[in-house]
Amino acid sequence: MVATLEKMSGVSHLSHPVCELVDEVVRLGARFRTLFASATEESGVSMLAYAVFIYIGEAGAPTTVPQIGRSIGRVRQVVQRAVNELIDKGWVEAFENPNHKRAPLLRLSAAGERFQRESNERAIGIGDDLIAFTDAESYLRALADLRLIRSQIEHYLRVQAERAEPR
Repeated sequence: MVATLEKMSGVSHLSHPVCELVDEVVRLGARFRTLFASATEESGVSMLAYAVFIYIGEAGAPTTVPQIGRSIGRVRQVVQRAVNELIDKGWVEAFENPNHKRAPLLRLSAAGERFQRESNERAIGIGDDLIAFTDAESYLRALADLRLIRSQIEHYLRVQAERAEPR
């Protein structure tokens, strides 16, 4: 593999496996957005607000805007606008955070939980249609590989941050 990387270096950034994977993930993301557009459009909120809604609904425990921002790689202000959209829609509620005065905890409201169930049903239907047309095993393998890569990148970023900290 090293010889292959050395040979590819300088040709194009897309000749590097990391850069090529990034390009493929971006393209795949665009295809998934197209595939799930009908489910997202039915929500009546922006794509980012919909993603934040999913994050809050799947978090397993109340979360905060800064936690969401760190997880999805968006600045707090952008996530806050999406949260405000969801609060206005009546799907998310904010409540006092005993651990932080300025970062309230967020959870789905009863209406948000209903919409989450409906949204999940739509998404599963789209996924079922796609799996019937393609190969379920390839999705499971890719999912495992992508989770491993994400974990490795997160570890790399932690190590880099530790090295950058003044001693």
